[in-house]
Amino acid sequence: TLSYPVTRDAFLAGKAASHAAVLCVAVVTGFGAAAAIALLRAGARLDAQAAAAFLGLIVSTFLLGLVFLLIGYAVSARVRERATAVGLAVAIWLFFVILYDLGVIGILVASAGKLPNGLVRGLLLANPTDVYRLFNLEAVGGERLAVGVTGAGVHLGLGPAALAVAGLLWILLAAAWARRSFLRREL
Repeated sequence: TLSYPVTRDAFLAGKAASHAAVLCVAVVTGFGAAAAIALLRAGARLDAQAAAAFLGLIVSTFLLGLVFLLIGYAVSARVRERATAVGLAVAIWLFFVILYDLGVIGILVASAGKLPNGLVRGLLLANPTDVYRLFNLEAVGGERLAVGVTGAGVHLGLGPAALAVAGLLWILLAAAWARRSFLRREL
């Protein structure tokens, strides 16, 4: 496929765009079905705040999926075997979704909860899934719903704008890593 007169950047961008389109269809279809069922059960009542929060959930879910898609590109460009790439991608996902927060909880417990708020903010922003969780909890007034590490983050003053910027930075970092890995790959 790379024998065609297409640059590596164009090839990677095309691949990312097509996979992002499939991801978008999957996310919109899944959440759209849930919304349709909820609207049918609620008698088609919908307030503007709930609609905005739901739309934010859909968009942020797509963007989080995009981060992990780009990380997957970076990993697959670094290894030779497809099975190794899949295993590493799953391990990275597991790290960010489960293990990272366990580590942060361990640090908070070991410090008896006396870490500076700025350090805790930084730890939360260093994980794309925590950024996603906090963004969506902020949209629904998540103080009463938040638990665990994410619960601690809700009270740290990270507003929707800061969380959106952090999410976009994660996309840019993942895209840069994928591009760098793909450009360095020997063919």
